[in-house]
This record gives sequence, structure tokens and C-alpha cells, in this order.
Amino acid sequence: MRCFSRLLIAATALTRALAQYNDGYETVNSPTDPVQIRLAYQGPTAMMVSWNTFSQLTNPTVSYGLSPNALTQTASSSVSVTYPTSLTYNNHVNITGLAPFTTYYYLPQYSNATTPYTFTTARAAGDQTPYTVGVVVDMGTFGALGLSTVVGTGAANPLAVNEQTTIAALTEMIDSYEFIVHAGDIAYADYWLKEEIQNYLPTTTPAQGAVVYESILNAFFDEMNIITSQKAYMVNPGNHEANCDNGGTTNKTSGQKYTSSICLAGQTDFTGYINNWRMPSGPSSGVGNFWHSYDYGMTHFIHIDTETDLGNGLVGPDEGSPEYGGPFGSYTNQQVDWLTADLAAAVNRTLTPWVVVFGHRGWYLSASGSVCANCQTAFENLFYEYGVDLYINGHAHLYERTAPIYNGILDPNGLTNMGTKVRAATLYITNGAAGHYDGLDTFTTIQPYSAYHEASDYAWSTISFANSTHMTIDTLWSANNTVFDSAVLYKAHAATLQTSSTTTSSSSSTSFISSASSTSIGSSVTTNPTSTTNTATTTSTAVYPTYTNFNGQGHLFVWSNGTLQGDIGSAGTWYNTPGQNTATYTAVPLYPNGTAFTIQHSTNYCTIGSDFSFGCVATSAGAATVFGQTPDGNLTFQGSEAFYASVVANSATKPTIYATPLPVSLNIVWGGTAVVVAPTSTSSVLSSGSSSVSSTTSKPTSSSSLQSSSSLLSSSSFSSSNSLSSSVPTSQTSSVLSSTGLSSSSNSSVLFSSTSGTSLVVSSSSSSLVSTSSSVTSSNTSSSLVPGNTVTVTSTLAIPTTIYSDFTVTQTSIATESDFVTIVETNTQDDFITIVQTSTLPASTVTSAITVTETATATEDDFVTIVQTSTEPASTVVSEVTV
Repeated sequence: MRCFSRLLIAATALTRALAQYNDGYETVNSPTDPVQIRLAYQGPTAMMVSWNTFSQLTNPTVSYGLSPNALTQTASSSVSVTYPTSLTYNNHVNITGLAPFTTYYYLPQYSNATTPYTFTTARAAGDQTPYTVGVVVDMGTFGALGLSTVVGTGAANPLAVNEQTTIAALTEMIDSYEFIVHAGDIAYADYWLKEEIQNYLPTTTPAQGAVVYESILNAFFDEMNIITSQKAYMVNPGNHEANCDNGGTTNKTSGQKYTSSICLAGQTDFTGYINNWRMPSGPSSGVGNFWHSYDYGMTHFIHIDTETDLGNGLVGPDEGSPEYGGPFGSYTNQQVDWLTADLAAAVNRTLTPWVVVFGHRGWYLSASGSVCANCQTAFENLFYEYGVDLYINGHAHLYERTAPIYNGILDPNGLTNMGTKVRAATLYITNGAAGHYDGLDTFTTIQPYSAYHEASDYAWSTISFANSTHMTIDTLWSANNTVFDSAVLYKAHAATLQTSSTTTSSSSSTSFISSASSTSIGSSVTTNPTSTTNTATTTSTAVYPTYTNFNGQGHLFVWSNGTLQGDIGSAGTWYNTPGQNTATYTAVPLYPNGTAFTIQHSTNYCTIGSDFSFGCVATSAGAATVFGQTPDGNLTFQGSEAFYASVVANSATKPTIYATPLPVSLNIVWGGTAVVVAPTSTSSVLSSGSSSVSSTTSKPTSSSSLQSSSSLLSSSSFSSSNSLSSSVPTSQTSSVLSSTGLSSSSNSSVLFSSTSGTSLVVSSSSSSLVSTSSSVTSSNTSSSLVPGNTVTVTSTLAIPTTIYSDFTVTQTSIATESDFVTIVETNTQDDFITIVQTSTLPASTVTSAITVTETATATEDDFVTIVQTSTEPASTVVSEVTV
């Protein structure tokens, strides 16, 4: 240690500060004044309120109520604890008997706050309301004791001048998330020795260093108080909670090595972490703050301990030298037994379809020194067996998102995973870039499963649950809270998910397709593509299956229902005749055998744009979309081989190709330089949400009529697996637009005149027709009609593949009697029926009836949307929908 005089000055200053009730960051007037307030869920009807004081409280108490002016209820405990070297006492009070998702006002005992704090209890399991969770890992103290705009000798990654910290970013966005998770490495108090060696902090003795350690820890809690006093703060243990010396520190100038032997009692074996928190291990039968779980709305959250207690003879990273932490279970396998039981019994996928696990260390990341192989052995099979959707960790101080993966093999469904035929793999995200002193790492070798990686600045993440099938993970730069990576995970969450035991296998599997195309809109892959355009290798490994159809240069052919329908021209649009405007594309492999690749046309790179359209206008490789390929040659995006168009291509129309559901379902085949072979016939089901999309991105619409509706009086959507009948008696003449699963015979309009009392029947039962667009128009402007104009459209189509058409039926009249439009559909595919009614007549003069009947025993969703508009005042228009 350098200088005794500086040492003495520092120790004297710290002692004086302590005498003034200063915890190293904040000064208070009374030893009982509450500081460092933090909250933790204990189920939907309870909340743990924790805070620190400079003296022990006999009976810690919290006053609370539903109004800031009526804190009429109290809760108390006898828990006011400290530990050797701590500068404060930790007080914990569990408030029970609360209502789920209800805001309460509260004040800890002896608070001098003029306005009560607030907290909101957890959502009850089964609450399907959308919500967002904030996530940080590896976040330390900011400012003079931690990360600032300067660093010590040999350190790096300071904040830029005036750069916003992650805590400031979380504060700015506090209304956007409902609680926050910190998955280990909290405060980085054990960096005190590193900061002193690097001349960032004044040098002290080990005894005085204990005060510096506690001051850094307290400063962090004080900085977080604005967030943790109103949002639940759920935590995991990390290696930097284990002891006081950063797992062993060496003074590179003097060569002196420090070990945990310099740590005083109270700064070893996770002592501070054990005392600072009260996680819901009681309600979830876990152990302390180390492993626990809780339900929140539509999600079951699990926190595991990757540092100790891995079970089955596996040694945890912090057990033994140099950390000497744990174990904390009463027997060797307690944590893995608990996790198995929690996943098997505590998770009700009907109430909580999503399962998210947090841990400190990961095993799928491109930073070899941070990979926890024993953690993978302990936990990965359980994640896969019980369908864990997402695992988030840190430890490596960088950001990386994988494609969904199990046992080193990528899930062929990518982010769009139905989870019904093949057990769904887990999505892994590492984000240990929240920020601390000298707080960023570098990547080693980028792994094939890496979908996105970034390590240039500090960041935090959010998880947003839209419904039972769609979850979005956004990662934001702390400096400005802009999203730089976003992924939408879609899972069907089948109730019959198998839970049979699994074993680890390193053999290759053809049932999984290696694809790095799981980046979503708004994301980019920063892997530099190689310049080679060689064909795929002929060998296969667990990571690289063999694709025989891959070629370096070739054409993109468009197929629908097993029939070649054209190709994609140089503008990125669909031409209906192969070779009509043939464009040559170059595929640039990202991995040795081309299991994922970017596509170029001429000097530009091809992308799936923000509107989900395919095009080749990007000028840099970094902006290129990553595509994959199925074994039978179909191009994939985000693991899905389904592409779409709004209409069928013809000699006059060259529609854009989209990667989002539209009426015409397509496949794109990479033709290479060889003869094109028909892809394997697959049933391409158009299903709501069947591809990964951003909730803020507007999809292209296939009907301009819908866009022009000026007044929405009634909009209903119904789902049915059998018959569906919707009858809409109205007081209007009717204009009916039907977009259904009917097959039509041509791509033209048929104009016919309906004389009084007659009817027209249009029917189709052909199974050989591909998806086309047709319209049938009935027009009569005579003012002397006799009652009864009828238009009926019937289809009995029932073939194994899905055929979609835009089918338009328009019936206009100024008749004063009843008009009837009936659509009867008997096929077994999805039905998307839209009815638009418009009127300029008073309600008293016109009566119309519209009936939509679906008589098939379909096994997919049926959607009916009814939109009514009128130029009459709302009081004169009568609308009724019965299903």
C-alpha cells in the first residue's frame, strides 16, 4: 500500500462521516432515519419493505394505506439485523393481506418524508394484461466511488462527459416497467481494492478498506432508492457478492497478490447479500435470496443460483478457491431438486404460459472466459424438458442474443416456435453491460448460435409480455434509452407439452435446422460475412447440418402450393413468369457451410425492411438481413419459411414479397445454379402472429376498402373451431367486402345486373386452383325495384393445402326494402372474413340483412371482422351483432 499519510487521512474522513450518520453516500440527522428503501414481492398479496438505519430498531414498522392521507394500517417485525463491518442495520417488514395489483402508500418507521412512498402489488397469476419488466445485470455504483468519466491506471471504459448512467436511464423510464430484476453483481463493492491499486481511490489498509467496501455498497443502494422505493427489486447472487477482494486481485505494478484472506468477518460467504435482501423463498419453498420463484400475471419467474449448489457433484464457480462461498442448501442436490419440482408442479401453463429464468452466469455466449459449463450441465436439460422460454444472465460485461438452442443445436423454428410438434428450445440472452467501474468486456470468437452481439457501451433490457403467445425483448443504450436490439418470441405454449426426461447427446440431428436468422426487425447482425461463395460442405455436425441445395449464386424462385409461380426480380418484387425479369443473387455464408447467409443483388444487400417487405437496397453488409435455408431448399427468415404477398402476380402486377401474414402464402426457393427442384409440400397456415413482428410496426394491408372506412361503429373478432354464424340486422343499405378462404377461378371482375326478385349464385369446389383474386359486383340503381335482391357465394373447397383469395362481393341499391347477402363457406381452412357496410340513407328507410355462416369443422382459427360506417348521426344508426 502506497502512502501512510493518505491512508490516515482517508480513515479519519471515513470515521468522521460515520459519526455524522453518513453511510458513505448520504448523510441523515438521526440514527433511525430510513435510508436505502427497497421492495420485493412476496406473492400477489404481500410486499416486503426493507430499509436501513444507523441504529437497531426494536420493532421495525411500516404504516400504509390506500390513500396518501390515510396511512391507517401498520405492519411490524422483529427483523433489524447487521453483520460485522456493516455501517447500518437492515430492517425487513412483510406486509400481508394486500390486494393484487393495487397501489398502496407507505412510510417506514421514523421517516421524515413529507410525501408517502408508493408501491404496487404483483399481478395475480392468470392476469393477461400486457406489461413490461426491466432487467439489469452487473450494475455497480456510479460516481466518485464507481463508474464515472475517469478511470484509474490500467482501467478502461469510462463514461463520456455528460453521458447518462444506467440508473439515470432506469429512472427516466420508470413508468414503462412494472418491476426490475438485477441478476447478480450488485454494486461492485469488492472493486474497492482494484480501484485503490489503480489510484482511482485513495489507498487504505485492509481494515479501512472494509469501510470503503461498505461505503460503495451503501452508495449504490442510495442511488437506486428513487427506483427501489416504488418498484419491486428482485435479485440473484453473483460472484461479486461472494467476498471483498474481487475473486483475487493482483497489483500489477508491485506483483503483490491479494486473496480472500484480507477480507474481514462480514465480507465473506455472501454475508452482505444474505442480510440486505428478503426474496420470496418462503412462498416458493426456495432458499434465502439464492433460489426462489413467483408468478406475475401471465409469467412464472424463476431466480437460480449459478454460483453455488449446482448439485450432482458439480462444483459451483464460487465454491472453493478463490471465493469460498456456499454451499447454502441443506443437502447437495437441493437447488436442482427444487427447480425440478418448481417447473413440474408450481408452473400452471394455463395461468402462466410464459416461464422466464434469471441467473448470473450463462453458457451460450461468445466470451469463452465467461462460459459456465457446469451451469449448463446442471440446468439446461431442465430448461428444455419443461419448456423454459427465456434465460437471461450476465457475468460477461457485454450483450449477446442467441437463436433458441438446446444442446448446441438451433431450434429450426427460430423465434417463431409453435411448440406443438417439436419441443421448443430456450432463448438465451446475456446482458452484463449495465455498467460499473472498468465495466465492459470483449468478445473472443463469435459463436454460430449468436444472433446479435454488441459490447461498445452500457445497456439494459426490457421484457414485454403482450399476451400468452408474444413476448418482446428490447435492449436499450443507457446513454439515450434507444433500442438497438429487439426480438419478438412467438410460442403457441401447447398445454400438452411433453415432459419426459431427456439426456444430453452430442450427435447431429436432422430435426433441428441451424439458422442464425432469428434477428427481428430493428436488429442487425454484426458478424462480418466471409467473401467466399463456395457451396456447403458435405459433412454435418451438431451445429452445422448439411444443406445440399445451397449455392453461392443463383435465383430466388417463388412457389405456392407446390407449383412454381415465378421468381423475384431485381426490384425485389414477384414476377409471375420464371425468367421474365430474372435477377442473379449472391449468397454470402456467415458460417463455414452456409447454414446462415446474407443475400446480395449487384452491389446492394437484401433486407427484410421495417414494413416486413423484401428488398435489396441496403448499401452496407452490417444492415443486411440474415437468412437461412431448409434442407429442401426453402429460404427462411427468423426460422420461418413462410412468405406472403397481398395479391397474385400477373403480367400487369408485380407484388412485393412480405415476411408477415397476407392472403397469398408463398415459399421462396434458393435456386442456385442447378435445376430447380420442387420443395416439399407443406401446409402453410396463415395464423395471427405466426411470425416475429414488432408491435410498433404497421403491417401492409391487402384491402384499401378497409383503410377508407371513416367511422368505426362496430368491430368484432371471433374465433371458432366449428361453426360460426354472424347476423347483422341494420338500418342501412349494404356494401359487402368479403376476404375469405375461397378459391376463385380468375383474376378478374364480373359485372352483372340483378333484376327484381332474382338471385346470383357463385360457387367453386376446384382443388387445383392456386390463390387468386376475384370480385363479383351486383349493381342496380333502379328506384322501382321489387323486394328481394340476393347474392350468394358458396365454396366447398377441402384440400390439404391452404388457399387464400381476395373475394369481393359488392351489392349496392337505393331500394327501400330488404336486401340479403349470404356467404356460406364449408372448407376446413382458416377463414378471414371482413364485412364493410356503408349507408347514406336514414335509418327509417332501409333494412338490410347480412349473414355469414361457416359450417365446416375447421381446426384452425376463424376470424370475422364487421365494420359499419354511415353518414347519418350515430343516434340514427342501429347496429347489432349476434354470434
